[in-house]
Amino acid sequence: MEGHYAQTAQSANSPSLEGAPYSQVYGGYVGVRGKFTERIEGSIRGGYEVREFPNVPGDSSFAIPAADIAVTYMPRDSTMVSLTYSRKSDVATQVARQAFSTDSIRFGVRQTIGASAKWLASLDVGYNLGDFGSFTTPLLTVLEPIPGSDVRILTRRTADYKRTESVLTYSAGIAYSPRRWLRASLSYEFEDYSNVYADPGLKDFYIPSYDAHRVMLALQIGY
Repeated sequence: MEGHYAQTAQSANSPSLEGAPYSQVYGGYVGVRGKFTERIEGSIRGGYEVREFPNVPGDSSFAIPAADIAVTYMPRDSTMVSLTYSRKSDVATQVARQAFSTDSIRFGVRQTIGASAKWLASLDVGYNLGDFGSFTTPLLTVLEPIPGSDVRILTRRTADYKRTESVLTYSAGIAYSPRRWLRASLSYEFEDYSNVYADPGLKDFYIPSYDAHRVMLALQIGY
């Protein structure tokens, strides 16, 4: 059993913006941690988490069930399979005072190649789902859709930032370590980001959906 308490503070990125209020988060978990079998180990815990904005008038608390799971399985000495899952709360970076819950799951495989184990291949698949609570702002600029057409016009009205967003990632790579202090790697990652606003006037306006392809070449030298 364990408990936690933390604070989150945000700074405005423009002098014209007012400072965002800080939030505090607290909660508790119960769970197990250790070696479950000869080849399976990790930790599993669940609990409850509450996030509040003390300086915001009214009831601004945001409470969710929370979880944290991290398990690894080694079917043989050269192979490691991992699974992680977490559910927690956070504060939106785009809209001050908007809290959200995030569910994150990731599956990975690590495979050493050759008797010397100098080569390492990896494969990862991840999925994040964010559920942003309702937050209404007066006189917000939106792209108002015109019924019966594909035309949208700029207008100002009251709007709700409530939305869900998802991020799906795939990555694969290979690394070579001829020495303990030297490592070279090549990897590829694909990221698919999308969001759905409750208000159609905010669709693909403030935060557009996108796909991203990344190729990374790295060299690590230790001393």
